[in-house]
Amino acid sequence: MIRILSDIFFLALIFILYLIVYFIELFFVDVIPIPAAVIFSLTSILFIFISFSVLSEKSRQQKKAKYFITLFFVFAYTYITIAFAMPNYREGYAKSVQKSAIIELQTYIASSKAFLSENNKLPKNTREVSTFIAVKGCKKDIPKFCRKNQPLDYSGVKLKKWFNSSGHYQIEIKNKADTVYFLAKPTGYIRKYGYGVFASLDQSGNGKVIDLPFKGDDFGIENYIYKFPSRKSQNRYEKFLLCYENAQSEKDLNLRTKKENKCQRERFSNYPKLRDSFKD
Repeated sequence: MIRILSDIFFLALIFILYLIVYFIELFFVDVIPIPAAVIFSLTSILFIFISFSVLSEKSRQQKKAKYFITLFFVFAYTYITIAFAMPNYREGYAKSVQKSAIIELQTYIASSKAFLSENNKLPKNTREVSTFIAVKGCKKDIPKFCRKNQPLDYSGVKLKKWFNSSGHYQIEIKNKADTVYFLAKPTGYIRKYGYGVFASLDQSGNGKVIDLPFKGDDFGIENYIYKFPSRKSQNRYEKFLLCYENAQSEKDLNLRTKKENKCQRERFSNYPKLRDSFKD
């Protein structure tokens, strides 16, 4: 009876060990699924039963040796779990939430296209993006908090930065020249190992969504505006430079000014107030 109780107590200690390992990882990552902890614990118990069946205990020394060998298997398995299994779970989780962010930005691009078609301009904030689809988010970048609370509806407010409804990403929108840009940057628990997503839509209705291949949050939307500039913006600016250069060659001062103003009006054709400020 004493032997059975001691074995049960030993099994309970090993099970608690694995729960501690699981909750430590859960505290820092918040992404390891509960079935994983159960599998790790049951596997350790399986190791114990195997060692119990293989090793007999005819003496106190043999009993101690059995426990030491069992502990060796358990701690070796714990090390393998922490060193290899947990990071794989974390990497898989980072990729899965990135796919969710890709779908979210694709939705915003589709809504922005509809807004562009209806209003002949690109959206600048959550209110304009949500004209054709609701923009929802979370108050905090904490997934546990976001799961327990109802998502916030940002359709009626003019936000340019917000946490998405899962709490894993900070979404940013920026309208520059003739293009609207979206950036989903990992935050909260996946800040250092999550993957971002970048999207853009130009005045011609050409949109794209790019899944970023590197980890972390050490970047901003400006990095990608200049890395992936709108082709239409480039063409317009190049055309303006050529026009302005030709105007500069005009010797008549009044005529030169008129030509320069015409170049500026063509350059800012999408901005009525700025365009009209260059009058003859």
